[in-house]
Amino acid sequence: MTQTFEAEPGYMDNKRLIGGKPATINTFPFQVQVEIDGKLVCAGVIVSDRIILSAAHSFKDGVLNESTVFVRAGTSKRGGCDGVLMEVEKVENHEKFGHSINPFDYDISILWLKKPLNFKKSIHSIPIARHITNTSIDLFKTFYVAGWGVEKEGSRNYTDVLKFIEIHLVNWTVCNEMYEGILTERMICAGNLKVDACQGDSGGGLVHNNILYGIVSWGLGCGRFPGLYTDIIKFRDWINERTGILGEDRLET
Repeated sequence: MTQTFEAEPGYMDNKRLIGGKPATINTFPFQVQVEIDGKLVCAGVIVSDRIILSAAHSFKDGVLNESTVFVRAGTSKRGGCDGVLMEVEKVENHEKFGHSINPFDYDISILWLKKPLNFKKSIHSIPIARHITNTSIDLFKTFYVAGWGVEKEGSRNYTDVLKFIEIHLVNWTVCNEMYEGILTERMICAGNLKVDACQGDSGGGLVHNNILYGIVSWGLGCGRFPGLYTDIIKFRDWINERTGILGEDRLET
């Protein structure tokens, strides 16, 4: 049977943190704010001095003019002037995004900065994971997610400071059953009761031991079901083909 998937109003766009604790950008120096027309639309992750990874659904309507897109790095405050505001040269969603039964499949985007970031304590890249997640061992590891999104489902008020949550992976098969079979192999399931990403946190990183494993993508509500993250492992080759930042260090098949 072919199952169709329809998102509820406000379903998973721009996820934010529920149950978050205050954090400093020095703890998450790879985390950035992505702004369009001066407004925060999502988060992003620094993977090189000119490359930011984010969620494709944040740009699903297309970016008609890249000159309106900026990346704010190096600040714990939303819109903080103590950070740096960088112009974006190009935004590229995965070519298969929006062409699957689940509209959040292939939910990954690459943002190229016009000029390189100057790395320091509050601004730095994070390496991309090499090994497969969601094994029996991984389920016991603690993962971290940070962002500036709302703290309550249905709220329109973003938090003024960076916050983070601690979560664990959820068995993919169990999670897929909870979501009635709509997940794909390119998604990681993670979350704890009443602790989740929510609107505004999309594009942020799912991190363990300062290694990037996933990108905040979607979920059913905020804190009611586990959240879904784009599995970065599945896109290492795609990222390298577009940017060359991984060089010859590619995941063996």
